[in-house]
Amino acid sequence: MGQIRKQEKLLNMIADVESDMRLLVDKMGIAFPPGQEEMKARFGENAPVLGQARMPIESVEKKAWDVTSKCDSLMTCICSCGVAGFTQESMELENDCMYIKTKNNIDDSDMKIPYGEMDSVDMTKSCCCCFTVNEQSPGWGCDKTKVMAIREDLEERKQKRGNIAHLKQLRGMQATAVGLDVMAELVLQKEGMQYPPSPQVMDQIFGGQKPRALTHTQSPNIEPDKEFGSKVYSVTNLPSAIIRCLCCPCAGWTTETLELLPDEIVTVKDNFCSTTTSRTPYGNMGAVETETFCCCCTMLPDIAVPGCGCSEALVNEIAGELQERKVKRGNIAQMKQQENIIIEVLNLEAKVDMLRHKHGIQYPPSPEVMAELFTPSSAPESIGKAQQ
Repeated sequence: MGQIRKQEKLLNMIADVESDMRLLVDKMGIAFPPGQEEMKARFGENAPVLGQARMPIESVEKKAWDVTSKCDSLMTCICSCGVAGFTQESMELENDCMYIKTKNNIDDSDMKIPYGEMDSVDMTKSCCCCFTVNEQSPGWGCDKTKVMAIREDLEERKQKRGNIAHLKQLRGMQATAVGLDVMAELVLQKEGMQYPPSPQVMDQIFGGQKPRALTHTQSPNIEPDKEFGSKVYSVTNLPSAIIRCLCCPCAGWTTETLELLPDEIVTVKDNFCSTTTSRTPYGNMGAVETETFCCCCTMLPDIAVPGCGCSEALVNEIAGELQERKVKRGNIAQMKQQENIIIEVLNLEAKVDMLRHKHGIQYPPSPEVMAELFTPSSAPESIGKAQQ
């Protein structure tokens, strides 16, 4: 929750800087964004596309659901000889997290779950007419419409306020940071200044306080924004399906399907009596592992054991797909993009310092300049802290 909130604040701040830089390059008659050939010369074949509209920060409305399970409430009352009374349970959906509140005569509990840590949204249909979503079965368990509505609300919040939104915001911020750095370099070229500067110029401008971008030179590792398609795999475990069919003939044959969507994995188990659907973002997945047992059987622990257990080629194919998507859509991708943003902002800082030195601009500005440029309420927070 803290990461997403701070990231959204940074998005707004960096957007303000971008607007000011756009005004500067326009006033100087500099063409932006540069041509794609020039971008490839700087970043290689994976050159980012600049000048695109910024992704909006999405929010969700607050909602509250009564998710009291009347069956559980009645059994709790009977088993406690009426001491507990009837249990009331509610689900409150806030902007960044949800609260599950349970209350009766002897229990008053409150569980808080951030959407970023909600691993999956699971919906189960059992006994043909009983429905559950993330272990909540409101009413007498047969209210399909309500359960579907809760699932849609949870899905929306998982998409807009969880790891999926976190990654999309970072991708947008990375493009903005690259654009700012490119604009600053174009301004330096217009001013006839070299970057990185020569050691003599560096000592003249920065003295003993050289910026990190010039003392630890790093280049961003920009990777292409690969858009994944959807892939569907049949991963029915035959021995398990046969045993379940023999033990409970009314359930019939159980099929298992694995669908890899662009941002999340969907697993479905289905038979005549029950259907379970689970949707998990790649950013919430653990390690992708393959395990061999009984010498010839291969499986993906906690994900699938397709066929009779000997489908090694299929297991390796699924593992490869999952690993690539986890790297491109999970925590690894987030870390790489954060590193790229830091590198670009450090380079931008050094370039702005060079321009400031050339034109004799004081920073922080004097109180007179502050009064001329900003109203008291619009003065940047960083300048106020620097002057203090």
